[in-house]
Amino acid sequence: MRASLQLLPLAPIGGLVAALGQDPYTLPLAHLAGLALLFALIRHSPDRTASALRGFLFSLGYFGLTLAWLIHPFQVNAEAHGWLAPIALALLVTGLAFLWSLTIWLSHNLTPDPTWRAFSTALLLTMTEMFREHLFTGFPWALPGYIWTDQPIGQAASLIGVHGLTALTLFVAALPFTGRRPIASLLLAAGLLAFLHTFGLMRLAAHPSDSANGIPVRIVQPNIPQEEKWPADFAARNRDRLFTPPLTPATETDPALIIWPETAITWERLEASQTNLPATTLPPNRQILTGIIRQDDHAVYNSALLHRPNTPITHIDKSRLVPFGEYIPLAGFLSRFGLGPLAVGDSSGFSRGDSSTLLTTAGIGPIRVLICYAAIFPGLVRQQHRPIALVQI
Repeated sequence: MRASLQLLPLAPIGGLVAALGQDPYTLPLAHLAGLALLFALIRHSPDRTASALRGFLFSLGYFGLTLAWLIHPFQVNAEAHGWLAPIALALLVTGLAFLWSLTIWLSHNLTPDPTWRAFSTALLLTMTEMFREHLFTGFPWALPGYIWTDQPIGQAASLIGVHGLTALTLFVAALPFTGRRPIASLLLAAGLLAFLHTFGLMRLAAHPSDSANGIPVRIVQPNIPQEEKWPADFAARNRDRLFTPPLTPATETDPALIIWPETAITWERLEASQTNLPATTLPPNRQILTGIIRQDDHAVYNSALLHRPNTPITHIDKSRLVPFGEYIPLAGFLSRFGLGPLAVGDSSGFSRGDSSTLLTTAGIGPIRVLICYAAIFPGLVRQQHRPIALVQI
């Protein structure tokens, strides 16, 4: 019992080390090392309670560090929302840690033989991470598969997707603690990584990036402080920053598309029956993809629209909303305590829309537009119709 308690501090340390594999640290081998420590602790757990506790403490360290950025949106209006930052972070991290802990507890119950417990845990955690994409409104942040984003191994996502990469990551970390021949299992894990790394290098070499044959686009970042984005006093200045110099006279090197940020247009909203933006006059041969707030008779949406002269507006609405940022769970109840969404919407925030439509651009073709947070949902990216390009604002 004493030995079991002495090992407990290793669990959150393993979680912190594993978190170094995610942005902004991007150390994938650290992630594997942290997971390996978790699987070692699980294999040597005396009972299911110890396994669950070790998994819980590991997850607190892992999600606590990878989600630490959540405190920053609450500081935009710190006087009103700053006190919520530690509460929101603690609730989310604890909930995710409980989910992993429950999975590890179940694995211990289903796998009495400790030599196969790590393998069982990797399998169930893969299913848990897939479930996380759909639980409540979904929150697939910090999936283990994302550690390979900027690595050649990440090219395997073209075959198995990010959930496949998550499974691969978990199984590679679990292999040295699976079975009765740890050296052979370790060599198998190393060989699998080497094979996938080689595959990624070959795929990158076979499909090199060629900017000379690319599609010219212009991305505009006006660098407007968040506290100056919405007040009417800054509307004219903010509009000028967006329009100048992106809309200079046409030249032979014109961009095929000008891209503005999420909710870039703050001086007006897109109404349900509106087919153009009269206050946003474009010169010929210009088309803009921009974020805007759209509203109809029933709801308010965080939207992206495609606008070009003499052509009706087309748009998509954000379908995955940020909890507490763009909508408040149990909004009717919590509004009694003065709690509203951090983003601009109405008293209950934005409504969930439909983002499955492709927007057809002149000179490029159909594009899939993802608004901010929605880009982390694999199911939104891999839909039935394949676009020419993906654009995230």
